[in-house]
Amino acid sequence: FYSATSMASPKMSQGGSVQAYLPSNLGSILDDPEEGPFENNRVFLNTLEALVTLQVCLFKLSSECSQRVLSYSSHDFADAEAATVQRALGGVPAIQEWIDRLDLRLRARGPLPLVDTGLPPRFERVCATYELTQADRTLLGALLMVRTSHAFTAVKLGSQVSYAGSATMYAGSSKPGVTLASIIGVTLEELSAFQKADRRHVKQGIVLPSSQLLAEVP
Repeated sequence: FYSATSMASPKMSQGGSVQAYLPSNLGSILDDPEEGPFENNRVFLNTLEALVTLQVCLFKLSSECSQRVLSYSSHDFADAEAATVQRALGGVPAIQEWIDRLDLRLRARGPLPLVDTGLPPRFERVCATYELTQADRTLLGALLMVRTSHAFTAVKLGSQVSYAGSATMYAGSSKPGVTLASIIGVTLEELSAFQKADRRHVKQGIVLPSSQLLAEVP
């Protein structure tokens, strides 16, 4: 995902608390410890959902700010110092801080046996079984959130992404695969490799192959 940063205040950064960007049921995730095993699969998945939700928020904020400055019809056209643009950008450092923190938390605590079962989280066991790289894990986690959460509500991927029976990564003239890669910080090469037909997780139907995955990349 992203490299870690250390901030003096764990919950607050310029722009205010990131709790405002999270659903109410995920706000308590910010209070969880950075070390030790997760209590159960639900807590692990809630942490993953919080991470992906903040990645989407960061992408959305950056995109909206760029659009306001670049759109001729915008009141803030060519004015990067406009108050509305700067106010939106003010939330970026706090969001990036918590993206870093939650990413490190998942990497440190995810492989540990859960308190309630004595086994690693199911997601971690699936990743280990299919020998997924870190980029693969990032993609699989994002696709899981596409199908099982509201993490991507703020953006339009353009179609269902290729996970567990959904449509292909690209549909019509949309580029949801490109958008997804930008949001979660993987390259298009990693995205393409993730869906190669000869990969074990593709052969067994965990992720569908996409022969036209890069056909519409500009």
